[in-house]
Amino acid sequence: MLSRIHYLLCLLFAACALAAKPLSKEVCGASCYYTLSKTKFASDNTTEQTLCTHPLRVTSTYLCIWEHCEESEIAPGIAWWAATCKKSSKVVNLKIYESTTANATQAYIDSLPTVEQVQKAIVDVVSRPSDSNWNQVHRTVLTYWTNIMLNRWIPYAYWGLVLFLGTVSHAIASIPVKRSSQPVRKNNAAAKVKGWFHRNLMMAPTFSYHHHQPLGWFIVPLRLQSLVIAGYIITQIFMLAFHYPVFSGNIYYKTIAGQVCRIMGDRLGIFMTAEMPLIFLFAGRSNPFVYLTGWSYRTFSIFHRWIALILTIEGIIHGCVFSAYYVNEQGWSGYHEELSTDPTFKYGLLMVIALSLSAAFAFGPIRSRIYEFFKAFHISLTAIFLAALFYHIKDQFKGLYKVWVWACVGIWAGDHVLRLLRVLAMNYKSFLGQGSLALASYSEETGMIRLQVKPSINGKRQTPGTYFFVYFPGMRFWETHPFTLAGRSKQIDNVPIYNSSSDQPSDKENGTQTPRVTEVTSEQGDTHMTFMIRPRDGMTRRLRDKLLSKGESGPLRVRVFLEGPYGTPARLDHFDDILFIAGGSGITTVLPYLRMFFEDQASQTPPNVHLAWAVRDEGFVRDVLANDLRATEGSAFAASKLNMEFYITSGASGTSTPTPVSKEAGNATSDSRFKRVRPDIHSMVDDFVNKSQGRAAVFVCGPAEIADTTRQAVIRQTRKVHVDVELFEEMFVW
Repeated sequence: MLSRIHYLLCLLFAACALAAKPLSKEVCGASCYYTLSKTKFASDNTTEQTLCTHPLRVTSTYLCIWEHCEESEIAPGIAWWAATCKKSSKVVNLKIYESTTANATQAYIDSLPTVEQVQKAIVDVVSRPSDSNWNQVHRTVLTYWTNIMLNRWIPYAYWGLVLFLGTVSHAIASIPVKRSSQPVRKNNAAAKVKGWFHRNLMMAPTFSYHHHQPLGWFIVPLRLQSLVIAGYIITQIFMLAFHYPVFSGNIYYKTIAGQVCRIMGDRLGIFMTAEMPLIFLFAGRSNPFVYLTGWSYRTFSIFHRWIALILTIEGIIHGCVFSAYYVNEQGWSGYHEELSTDPTFKYGLLMVIALSLSAAFAFGPIRSRIYEFFKAFHISLTAIFLAALFYHIKDQFKGLYKVWVWACVGIWAGDHVLRLLRVLAMNYKSFLGQGSLALASYSEETGMIRLQVKPSINGKRQTPGTYFFVYFPGMRFWETHPFTLAGRSKQIDNVPIYNSSSDQPSDKENGTQTPRVTEVTSEQGDTHMTFMIRPRDGMTRRLRDKLLSKGESGPLRVRVFLEGPYGTPARLDHFDDILFIAGGSGITTVLPYLRMFFEDQASQTPPNVHLAWAVRDEGFVRDVLANDLRATEGSAFAASKLNMEFYITSGASGTSTPTPVSKEAGNATSDSRFKRVRPDIHSMVDDFVNKSQGRAAVFVCGPAEIADTTRQAVIRQTRKVHVDVELFEEMFVW
């Protein structure tokens, strides 16, 4: 259902674009209107009704259209004329045009007296514009319309090409591929070219090795992302820097400098209004291109921020250029009068202020420190900007560009409607009073909140890469954050929180406990969605404090609403060897892939899987092994195909001495999977790739430092040997 809605949104967006199609066929009719607009006909006065309906002027304009316009231009030109001259449809319409020109001949037209653009003499007969008058006005109108109508499609042409290539690439990558049984290391020219492209464009950050880690105030895009952004900037600059068709005698502008300023100012304004729907589309949770291209929300978020930053710079330049235009055309006194009397300037200034504040607060260090305030402030500024934009352009070009404002409103509203539909679909039983409360428990040993929710809709299998936004209506319901669906569990009731039961076996030396298994069977198929949440600031911290305030009496029932699902899975099924690198709560992203290989596809031979999990507390690992990996470890192929290592970083000082840290309950031998040491990711990736005999993939989810180090290690390894190794990552940036 949601996929169909995505396509309907695309069609709606296209319809909005078509509603503002170029008006080149109206230029001829408009030129005839303007060649005669200043001519004083007998008994004429300055009222609009007489200007638009005077019989001599109307007949002269009809004959001008007959003489100069092509057949396809007649109807659009008369329609434009009627729309420009309000309340004139009784005398300005196609039927009267046809009757007026029914017997017209070129000889009759040539016999009419001619008028000039600045002629002061009163005309008392039907007339025709002189050739010089026509050429001057037609050139002016054509230049004007060409400038304001054609350049607005440049952003869509550029991003349309980018998204088309991304969609095609994703479609090709989605073609099923069987795993290879032979090594795929290649040294031929094609493999070298592919390896160079993948290493230097697809995986590499623009510079340094920072990508997820901020470099100062900035997030460094990947090199290919930077090329896309740079290409867009170059396209904008190119369209602003060239083709200024200025000429003497322009009927709109007095000077050549004024023409240059006006052309540049109009182009900037056109680019700004045309860019706005892209900004809203790329920022939306329900962006259909996430599914069409397979790109992550993070990628579109980067594009959203850069387009918004470009928009802000263009807005500042737009205001400066128009100020220069009015100073040049009207002088400083005229400019001051425009500022004080024309509300267009005031709304434009409000737009620039809203854009600048929004861009300033969107920088990583500021956004991360006051995220909830940033979201509310960002939404408020966006609403202010759209309102100011509407009033800024509503009287410009006869309101032609208001369609882009409504397109933004439609995309923004559509995204929130889809969010609401997802919430209603996932929680409709709760809204009807038939749902059950979620169960939340916090373990001080694991440092994690385990949240188990019974949604109104729950599939039998979990798609890897799936995440949901979680709402807590009782605790600032407007705050919502994405969490990966770690798995599913059975109904739980009256289960004490960890470290509260005296019958739990413990390890006195290390102070750890064997966690209680939390999957308790109830009704057949009565499954809950399980989320594991690391408490940080804001909503998750308040939930942890609320759980701790209950003491050790047991888990807490809380009301929870889910919004989702979102996300697309990584294509890992055709790889022979997979290395999962998880950091902390990043294990929740890895768990669904392990289940897919070892539980859901139990009849198929899974790839060789190695899991390296760096985690602060050993209790967290024990908890996951007892609850979330129990069935995976017990699967038929786990012993031969699954290898897991757990790096306990609490108290670890380096990466040189991997020391076993604990003992299994009732077993005196050390568990070699547990190591109190920080993982050496470079050595881990090198060892994995060197041992791989087929297509290899490295998947990482964890803190920014681990993700960037993994990327650097994979890139370094691909420089050593030409091997089919790819990097996948899942990181949330909101």
